[in-house]
Amino acid sequence: MMAPITPHVAEELWSELGNKTLVSSASYPKPEAEHSALAAELAEEYLREVMDDTNNILRVTKIHPETHRPVHVGGVEVRRLPDGDRPAQRRES
Repeated sequence: MMAPITPHVAEELWSELGNKTLVSSASYPKPEAEHSALAAELAEEYLREVMDDTNNILRVTKIHPETHRPVHVGGVEVRRLPDGDRPAQRRES
């Protein structure tokens, strides 16, 4: 997989693995059925749809992410810092 990008390193690693031929002349690996990432692909598609729906809701309601109310997760208020670098957390009383 890395031979097209880093051919010299790939050849060295290939020979260290005990192969006598060149990696550039080896056949490309075929995907195995048990390593299929169908669940990951479905989860990624679901997440993409949720993000699209959220963006559509924000667009239609004209709510800007900077002006929305903080989110409470497990009794913790999650909000943005003024500089927007990372979220700050504050325990509710």
